[in-house]
Amino acid sequence: MITEKNKYIKTADFEAKYSELINDIHNTKYITKSAILGLLKDFKNKCITYEPREELEIPQFLEMR
Repeated sequence: MITEKNKYIKTADFEAKYSELINDIHNTKYITKSAILGLLKDFKNKCITYEPREELEIPQFLEMR
């Protein structure tokens, strides 16, 4: 159990999604490995998001030819 909250993570969002995951696991009628892995994959996709970043501009003298 995490006792200290990380100031960089939106802990309220994470805790809500984590509680939802636990409830989904408890409410799953047939608990199989693939069912749990599917729930974990959905949880990961909800919690971890990636934003597009700007491309780095490489100076001409650093370009390899």
